[in-house]
Amino acid sequence: STTTISNCGNYTWNGVTYSASGTYTKTGLVNAAGCDSVATLNLMIKQPTTSTTIISNCNTYTWNGTTYTASGTYTKTLVNAAGCDSVATLNLTIKRPTTSTTIISNCNTYTWNGTTYTASGTYTKTLTNASGCDSVATLNLTIVQNQTPSVSITASSTSIAANTSVTFTAVPILGGSAPSYTFNINGTTMQTGSSNTFTTSFLVNGATVSCTMLSNATCLIAPTANSNSISVSVSGIVILPLSGGTQNASAKIIPGITMRIRGDVTDSVTTDANGKYRYNFQALKNYTITPYKNNDVVKASGINVLDVLQTQSHILNNVLLNTPYRIIAADVNSDAKVNVIDVLLIKRLILGTDTTFSGNKLWAFVDSSQVFANPAMPFPFSNSRAFNNLSLPFTNQSFTGIKLGDVNQNWSPVVGVNGITPAKSVQLYYDTINTSDNSMLRLRVRAKGFKDVTGMQFALGFNAANLQLVSVENMGLAFDYNVLPASKGAVSFIWADANNVTNSLTDGTALFDVVLKKQSGVTNDTLSIHPNYTPAIAYGKNDEPMSVVMASKVIGNSGGTVTDNTVYVEQVLVTPNPSKGLIQLRVTARKSQQISINITDVLGRTILKKQIVVAVGANDMPLNLEVNRTIPSGIYYLKVQGLDKIFVKQILVQK
Repeated sequence: STTTISNCGNYTWNGVTYSASGTYTKTGLVNAAGCDSVATLNLMIKQPTTSTTIISNCNTYTWNGTTYTASGTYTKTLVNAAGCDSVATLNLTIKRPTTSTTIISNCNTYTWNGTTYTASGTYTKTLTNASGCDSVATLNLTIVQNQTPSVSITASSTSIAANTSVTFTAVPILGGSAPSYTFNINGTTMQTGSSNTFTTSFLVNGATVSCTMLSNATCLIAPTANSNSISVSVSGIVILPLSGGTQNASAKIIPGITMRIRGDVTDSVTTDANGKYRYNFQALKNYTITPYKNNDVVKASGINVLDVLQTQSHILNNVLLNTPYRIIAADVNSDAKVNVIDVLLIKRLILGTDTTFSGNKLWAFVDSSQVFANPAMPFPFSNSRAFNNLSLPFTNQSFTGIKLGDVNQNWSPVVGVNGITPAKSVQLYYDTINTSDNSMLRLRVRAKGFKDVTGMQFALGFNAANLQLVSVENMGLAFDYNVLPASKGAVSFIWADANNVTNSLTDGTALFDVVLKKQSGVTNDTLSIHPNYTPAIAYGKNDEPMSVVMASKVIGNSGGTVTDNTVYVEQVLVTPNPSKGLIQLRVTARKSQQISINITDVLGRTILKKQIVVAVGANDMPLNLEVNRTIPSGIYYLKVQGLDKIFVKQILVQK
């Protein structure tokens, strides 16, 4: 027999399950007649199907007749074309539309999503959001037209007695959340800030008060507004305070300055410990305030050989003084120039030869509001403040103080404080040289560690009760020195290389001789660095500081024999320098010879000319620069010819 079957998935026939299409036979069967029976199966197996759909949609999605509003995975069993099951799966993402509301208040116009609006209102726009769905945007817009702020002021009184307080109150319109008010008297600003009140007791008769408001409100034609002016009638004599302060260019306070007051009153007031001053003036008068200071306890405080070197460097055009205040500090004689005269005067102050500079002053002062048109040429500058027909109180009428000679601006109000801790030192020591007079001591001062030195200063001390200074001789370097404090047991020295170059000396090189006279046969004194005159310091490359120390040694009684008496001697010395016109010239010659001496002024005109014969050794001769005619103060040049080389010395005449 033959059976034809079409079935889904599988089919069971004669006890056997088939899952694939085909023709199958079965033997060994017995039919109804009891004979063999062969059965044949023609089988077609049909397969069920599955499907997956991925959908992303806004709000809802309808699938196979069902509408879905939420994301998820959904299935449905259907019948496929073969008549078998078809299982469908839906992976669904539901996206949402969005809405937004923007609230804006703007001046005049506002542009939103490409459209410019000029009127207040509610506006909507349908856009597409990031998910691709509708985005409904709403704009609540307020348009504000530009406005003009205003301010007015009132006064607690408009008719008062002198120095009576009056309060002025500003009333704003459209001032915003944080307006600022500037109150003026006669057009001069007296108070600026957030306060809308201003109180003063310093009004003169007829003074007018006004206010300017700065508004922070929005949509303004202009943010500022000026108030009305109020005139105040004042009876009696009005007193107006004027105050200020002083400090140097490094912002250090300068106390003890005399503020000289001139004009319709002659008076003075001294700055306090904070450098401040205050003075009460009668209104509607004329005054000038000029600072003055010459009362430094240590006259050369803040000044040493480094200032000399830096001034010389400026003169030589090597390294210029780089601020107007440093240039003013270098002009110690106040002649609006920086030259060798200033160098000599700074040296004299350091040595203690002088105790002040020209004009009997140690300080210069500049109006702190001064603007230098040419900082490299700060002269002339304003050293006072003038007040004509004074009608307002003034504060911050300040000055910048400049210690004359202190070109590196290291002055400190605390005496002795300079912050210098040198890492290197120059050591001085001395030998006792034999003399024919046992009452005399000749001490040869030598140097050790004198390497790359540009300048140095120090004071040698001795016991004035036992020793009397006779002279300083045989200068190895061109030291300037001051013997005025010798009666107190000190001699001050300073040396600065004239060309600002470093010098190195072999250890043991003699610098000079100090000649002393014994008192009562004293044998156990020492020469030392004196602590109270010309503080010991040296400078080298790049202004590196060095300490100057003296090796401790007892002065010998008989002197003993010194093996090396070699002294480097400067062949031409001029003392004193500066002078009043009468100088002492020492010429040290290596042989007897004729020399010529010629002294000229800065224009090359001859002042004095001589030819003389000098002997071997030191030759001292007085020279009177005024032997032919009276000469003015200034710089003169001494030229000596006929020695190993031509020597030229500058001479400063001060009368």
